[in-house]
Amino acid sequence: MKISSKIVYLTLIAALSGTQLRAQKSPNSLEPSSISLNESRRLWQHTGVAAALTLDSVLHYSTLYLAHRSDQGDFRRPQQPRSSNEQTIATRGNLNLGQFYLEGGFKYKRQQLNEVDFNASLIDPYRGMPFLVADTNSSDWRNQHYTLDFAVTSPRYKDRWTFGLESQYKASSGAKQRDIRAENYYYSLYLSPSIMYHLGKHHLGTSFTYQDTKEESAQSLVNTYVNQQYYTVMGLGHSIAALGGSGLYNYMGNSTGLGLHYEYSGSVRVLLSGHYKWEVEDVNSSYSSPMPVGSVSRKILSANASLFKEDNVRLHRINATFYQRDMNGIEYVLQRVNREEENYWDILSKDVRSTYRTTISGLNYTFLHKKNVGYKWKFNGGIQYEKIDDRYIIPGSNKKSETFLYQLGTERQILLSSHLEQGLMIGLQTSYRQNISANYHYKGNFPEYPTVTKLENNDLAWMQSDALCLHIPVRYSRQLQENKLSQLYIQAEGSLMKPSSKIFDKRTSYQVSVGINF
Repeated sequence: MKISSKIVYLTLIAALSGTQLRAQKSPNSLEPSSISLNESRRLWQHTGVAAALTLDSVLHYSTLYLAHRSDQGDFRRPQQPRSSNEQTIATRGNLNLGQFYLEGGFKYKRQQLNEVDFNASLIDPYRGMPFLVADTNSSDWRNQHYTLDFAVTSPRYKDRWTFGLESQYKASSGAKQRDIRAENYYYSLYLSPSIMYHLGKHHLGTSFTYQDTKEESAQSLVNTYVNQQYYTVMGLGHSIAALGGSGLYNYMGNSTGLGLHYEYSGSVRVLLSGHYKWEVEDVNSSYSSPMPVGSVSRKILSANASLFKEDNVRLHRINATFYQRDMNGIEYVLQRVNREEENYWDILSKDVRSTYRTTISGLNYTFLHKKNVGYKWKFNGGIQYEKIDDRYIIPGSNKKSETFLYQLGTERQILLSSHLEQGLMIGLQTSYRQNISANYHYKGNFPEYPTVTKLENNDLAWMQSDALCLHIPVRYSRQLQENKLSQLYIQAEGSLMKPSSKIFDKRTSYQVSVGINF
């Protein structure tokens, strides 16, 4: 599956059109802290319920930005890069088209991932797919990602009903730079129609989601005289060793989901939202005579509750979230059938051989001390709990982990000069990752395989490590022209992550971005 020039052309057109969105009602300022204040008011923005977007106080504006990011350090999971850099160009905007509200955006990201281990078949090996090809040759990956999304909200019908549609299209390509080489193409199409019923201060609605995904991975060798050792990973270190390096893996999946949502819009806004999603993804090897490798079924339950209160001086927001993903790894017993008229793989049986459960719950609080334009101070704090319980049934193996993440941060907005609204933002974000327990037990037949001794054991060492992270953002902003709303901003940010384990050193990152709000 190639990312055609037509798709790239359409996404570029969408990007250009997104930068031309104009406000239907002029805001007082497009200074970055005003944008951030507006985002804090938007309870429905990331719920996937387009029918409810106009319940938020929406600032009409458009933005275009460029960013460069770099990460390096050995505190990482085994299938993450030792170092990386990425470049991003993105645009986003909204408008009122007649009585309809529309918003959308486009993002392009180019990644250079260096020294990635144990991955020769997936652009993102941590997306919840245990069946993959792993080799022991540390290699670079070069990836490109395109994202195009939009949401539309209808006017109220009979003063009671609103309808909405949200959609997102993602396309990615990736190339592994060392034998075993991989050339990958990925796409995902997401659709979410929704409906809301309004009765005074009460708003009740439902949403339906559908998503179709596909990833194709073609493995090959440049040096055909040397066969490479590789492993077909089935989960938790269990794998099948082989020599070679040429093949094709085809991942195809789809999902459906249903959500229920409620808001009370009194002096304190209360939002309750829940969503349940079913996913199935099949993995086949080869096109000419597809051989089933495995299948994954996922059940995902997510819920969130938000409280929001604002007056002329202060803004308070509390978010509570819950996420649980239950996943089954299904393996096949096959028999090859060779006949004159056809050749194929006959499935003798298929069974759940592994289970994976991830549970994440969190609580966050945000406080803003407002000023005439935007806010002066911002404080935020939060706590998150994550539990992992993964099991391979026969032969019995397991990996378990419990972790807390504590977060605390502040930002200060400083007016440098009233001329051109020149401002400076300085912030500090701190987080501490505390592992309560983590263990891994392999009871298979090949404990000497590197998928056990290096891939899983090094991942366990990462899970067991506590870590302190410091993040410092600094931003300068100003009007492009006097008495014009358009604002230019330049932002630099740096991070340091220091683990407690002596096995790892540290991980650092920095990002520089330039953007325009208009």
